[in-house]
Amino acid sequence: MKKLMALLLAVGMTASIAGAQEVLSRNAVGYVKVDMEGSVAETRYYLLSMPFVSLDGSPFLLTEVFDAVPNNTILSLWDADTQSYDNYTRGARGAWLDDADTIELDPGIGVFVALPPGAPEFDVVLMGEVPDEDVSVARSTGFTLLGAQFPVETKLTNTVMATELPNNTIIS
Repeated sequence: MKKLMALLLAVGMTASIAGAQEVLSRNAVGYVKVDMEGSVAETRYYLLSMPFVSLDGSPFLLTEVFDAVPNNTILSLWDADTQSYDNYTRGARGAWLDDADTIELDPGIGVFVALPPGAPEFDVVLMGEVPDEDVSVARSTGFTLLGAQFPVETKLTNTVMATELPNNTIIS
């Protein structure tokens, strides 16, 4: 009888502990490592985007996301309002020029990375909270440079962007 009481007490305690658990976060933390390989004789270009949202809700700063890029690297972001690129350069001595340290990088916005000739091989690690739904990216008329919102291979026709764009829209 004592064994039965002990077993029932243990089952009851386990059930009450399991029922009292709280979920503190719905989403997982993720990362994407991008191998960047320079070239001895030519500029190398990469196109990246931040597929994650910040863990604490603060914006990602361009210079923090791309803190591993070598000197003389140029980061180019498309400005949909002016229909032109805004370029941000890491100078020859390692300091960021062009007020790059104030630029926020929103999830889904594309960034061209231009590595100078002679740049060493290095990694860029993009990390944050994996969004549990589509992240809203402001689009305007004219050209827009966007990246995938999730760090997984997805057919373009299966994206929300492709299904919501008006007819005759060109995606390159």
